[in-house]
Amino acid sequence: MKRANTIRFRLALPLALVIGCTGCFGPPQAEIAEALTMARLLREVAPESASLLLEEEHLSHELKIMLDEAKLDPVDKFKEFEPDVEKLHRIRDRRFARQNRVRQGISRTPLVNVVQDDAIQYFQEQLNRDDGWLQLIANIRLRESLKHGTDFPEASALNQSLELFNGETKEEPMASQILTLQAEYGFTDEDIGL
Repeated sequence: MKRANTIRFRLALPLALVIGCTGCFGPPQAEIAEALTMARLLREVAPESASLLLEEEHLSHELKIMLDEAKLDPVDKFKEFEPDVEKLHRIRDRRFARQNRVRQGISRTPLVNVVQDDAIQYFQEQLNRDDGWLQLIANIRLRESLKHGTDFPEASALNQSLELFNGETKEEPMASQILTLQAEYGFTDEDIGL
């Protein structure tokens, strides 16, 4: 009987060590450090991301007003799109740079990798919207330059897209990704810094 207890103890001890070393008592320090680094990166890009979203919101209101005024005199109004197109290109370029900054963060841990991919996707959705607006504006300008009637179906599509965007609830960029990391790894805003 003693021998059986000794064998059980000898088997249980290595098993307990393996379980303890594999993270049963919390994530490894390297994983926590990687999550903290990603949270800092996201916190770094968040202010400019929020600024870009605000600029885009102002721009969408300007475009909406121009489209509404263009119903009366489309040819002259569509010529006024150029400054807004330049603004939209600048927003898009800066947003693309922020996306690349997040993409450069190295993540090997599965959850950190998912959070990074989510942040990259966030930027991609915004870039897709910007590209869509730019394409519709380019199509409107092309149709106007070709003098193909007074009907501009692209204007209706752009108007609808702007209305949808203006009606959306805007969330603080990167906030949900940072909260996910904080909830999983238990670090605070002070730990993240910046």
